[in-house]
Amino acid sequence: MQTGLKSYNYGSKRQWRKWVWNRIVERLDISPRVARGFYLLGPDNEDYKIAKQKKFRPANLIGIDMNKKAVISARKQGCIAIQGDISDIICNWGERIDFVNADFCCGLTKQFYRFMGSLMDAKSISDKTVIALNLLRGRDGFSSGVLENAKIGKNEFERKFGRLPKFIEQKMNEKMGNVNKHRGMMAISQIGEFLYYLKRGKFPSGNSITMFYLHYTLMKKMRPDFSWYKSNSGNMIMDSVVFKYPINCEGEYRLDKCMKNKIAAAKAVRTKKILA
Repeated sequence: MQTGLKSYNYGSKRQWRKWVWNRIVERLDISPRVARGFYLLGPDNEDYKIAKQKKFRPANLIGIDMNKKAVISARKQGCIAIQGDISDIICNWGERIDFVNADFCCGLTKQFYRFMGSLMDAKSISDKTVIALNLLRGRDGFSSGVLENAKIGKNEFERKFGRLPKFIEQKMNEKMGNVNKHRGMMAISQIGEFLYYLKRGKFPSGNSITMFYLHYTLMKKMRPDFSWYKSNSGNMIMDSVVFKYPINCEGEYRLDKCMKNKIAAAKAVRTKKILA
């Protein structure tokens, strides 16, 4: 994803960065000192600073951005950075990935769904990989169908099991801003639908009770935590979720020679940093 704003360095965003890296650390099966993974650079490379404070080693932090200037700037700071699409890099990496911090700041776009598909296609992703997503609420063309399915599913659930107690709904809304519109919750639901398709060869209907059971078992395995915050202007709402990926991936991906060369160069820099 390419950087969209001149700066992401403001109060609520700084608090969010601390929150998301804390949640990543909590879900890792290994020490942050040995965990390696990806994050999106953005214009300020602020995540790099926070990650180091959380004891991640610079040699294990690989920054990604479509924006050439952001990549050059990060390299001048001594960071490992790759210019390209995060989906391509994940699929071509070829080694264990312990975490992916994807601060997209976009909605449910085609590029986001491509990223979700790359998680399933990449053998580097396992049920030990921690995924962090940050998504823009609204302003995307893909969410209307997801919202409609969620509404149908919620009505079917209430018809069969009754409404959730009001205090639970209030707690969920406090955590997510609006549980019915939270893009992180929608992302979790999309993973559930993908897994349903892999198992049954078809996508579930919005009122499938099987989907409720699948979501329940997924929640236990993924241990998601949700958050939200407003943009600096207060006009946009960002939805976040951090979770363990639920399956080991064995998808097939056609390797990209150009991307493999970029990755090989980044790995060479990483090796030098480790041996230094």
